[in-house]
Amino acid sequence: MISMLVPAALGSAGLLLCAPTSGVGRLTTPRHRWVARLGGLVRNHPYQLAIGGVVVGAATVGQHFPTLVAAVFAGGTAMMMLRRMRARRQAARQRAESATMLTLIVGELQAGATMGAALTACLPTLTEPELRREITVAARRCATGGSAGAELEQSPILALSLMGHAWRIAETNGMALAGVLDNIRHRIDHQNRHESRTKAALQGANATAIVLALLPLLGMVMGHAIGVNVPAFLTSGGVGGLILIAGVSAECAGILWSDHIIQKAHSCSSSAPSSSSAPSPSPAAGPHPG
Repeated sequence: MISMLVPAALGSAGLLLCAPTSGVGRLTTPRHRWVARLGGLVRNHPYQLAIGGVVVGAATVGQHFPTLVAAVFAGGTAMMMLRRMRARRQAARQRAESATMLTLIVGELQAGATMGAALTACLPTLTEPELRREITVAARRCATGGSAGAELEQSPILALSLMGHAWRIAETNGMALAGVLDNIRHRIDHQNRHESRTKAALQGANATAIVLALLPLLGMVMGHAIGVNVPAFLTSGGVGGLILIAGVSAECAGILWSDHIIQKAHSCSSSAPSSSSAPSPSPAAGPHPG
């Protein structure tokens, strides 16, 4: 058991060193500088260190090496799925808050406020960190007498990119901004409703993928019910270890591929919403952005 903890500790250290170093860069004391140096070594030579880790792991854990490899595959797949889920939840929150933000901005502009004042007014309602950060920067830029339209246009958030593009065009051509932003709000609202319908339609596919992913565990339970010690066979090395690696690899590949297929269907459905429900342009109204 202790021999298996050595490569596990090495792997955990590698994961920590591969983590973002935005905070590490601020550690300038001598005793912490080696952390940044080791982190740079891991990032610059990942494949060589990975091969070395495999060799060290094989020599350290012996017959338990297949178990270690299977655990690494399973852990890596779990981390990838968690990252994807977090990214999707973040995108959903950004879309929802963007629609509310645009509603407030349009109301402020129609009431006679400048764009900078409208951005400042909507800040207290924003809770999504990335969205709030970009709006804060834009509001500060407006407070200093500048314009943030070009910067917002480069934002990865769709609503901010569209708003920045409309803002820049409005300043260039002297057109009113409130009506254009209201059209963008309608578009974001329509996209949110379509995303909800698509997500509901794909619930069956998600449930099927989960059931298929759990089938190997069901097989192990059935084997135990007839008197077969499946975990002991799979972790004993030799043929059992090879079967463990092959099974876990196939399981991880199946999970990732199922998720890819479902998200591909979701993306295709979201990129082609029905034109009948798309928002129609409304006449531009409101004061010129300040």
